[in-house]
Amino acid sequence: MITESQKKAMRKWREQNRKHLKEYEHNRYLNRKEIIKENRDRSEKECWEIINDALGISCLFCQSQKYLRCHEIHGKTHTISPWFIKNNLKDFVRLCHDCHRHVHWDMKYLHLTWEDILRFYSNNSS
Repeated sequence: MITESQKKAMRKWREQNRKHLKEYEHNRYLNRKEIIKENRDRSEKECWEIINDALGISCLFCQSQKYLRCHEIHGKTHTISPWFIKNNLKDFVRLCHDCHRHVHWDMKYLHLTWEDILRFYSNNSS
């Protein structure tokens, strides 16, 4: 058990070292934040490597390799988190920006399903 004189000495020490303690805690927080960011960046990069291996690095329809997106084939609104995509790879395909925009337009205004769109593109590419 801590005595009153010990408590008083601890308060006095904290008061005298308040600036240093605050600076120490701040630096500790920044270092921890940087470490978390580095780990997250590395983890995100690994996620995208898995996604690229599974879905490819070109558009499913036009084979463009620019401005690629991951499209959720059911047309549901979803997060763009690479972890979500990695954990649901069977529900995603790779599309370029233009094809992705067209697919969403077809689904929204023509009420086409993903299967309808695949049939349309496969019939027109032959």
